[in-house]
Amino acid sequence: MKNNSMLNFKQIRYFRQDKHPEEEIIKSLITETYNLVPSKQKLVPYKIHVFGPNNLKEKEALYLATKNRNVKVNTNVNYQIFASYVLLFTSRLCDNPNEEVKNSMKRGHRYNSCNLNKYKISKTISNIEIGMFCSNLSYACLNNNLDIAYTGCLPPNIKQFMPKIEEDIYLAMSIGYADDGNPYRKNGKQYKPDIKEIIDWH
Repeated sequence: MKNNSMLNFKQIRYFRQDKHPEEEIIKSLITETYNLVPSKQKLVPYKIHVFGPNNLKEKEALYLATKNRNVKVNTNVNYQIFASYVLLFTSRLCDNPNEEVKNSMKRGHRYNSCNLNKYKISKTISNIEIGMFCSNLSYACLNNNLDIAYTGCLPPNIKQFMPKIEEDIYLAMSIGYADDGNPYRKNGKQYKPDIKEIIDWH
């Protein structure tokens, strides 16, 4: 574990705008991650929208969305949204499940992710699987000398900013090269609780 690349993770705020990872590399890492990450009943109840270097308009809309949450103080520091590649994770109706699931449904089994009226309500499995996807993709990125960041402060729905995105919003992940002109600064006042507060051995 001492040489695990995840130990080098930094939440990058500023990404270079003059240098971008090759699209084929990003596609390869995403595909590798997709093939690696498990999914309950292999339904994959989430969708990933990928915005690349040429999608500035979409990134500007996402940035605006981060500043319009229903909170007392709107953020103005989510510049990681302008990374070379931004992956937006949303809900997804599994309306074309695999044959095994179809057969189970005929026998009376119910799958919320396949139900038009329930797939947005039942988020537990989606969030778990997105977490696994991001963890594995982060590991792959760091192993390829790519920098990453996450954005969780997005409203549940962004149709007013991006009409084409009608699904619920879960998370955004940014990938690119860190801007050395705005170096990462570790906040010494932010730290995890002691592990004894988190892990209970029974």
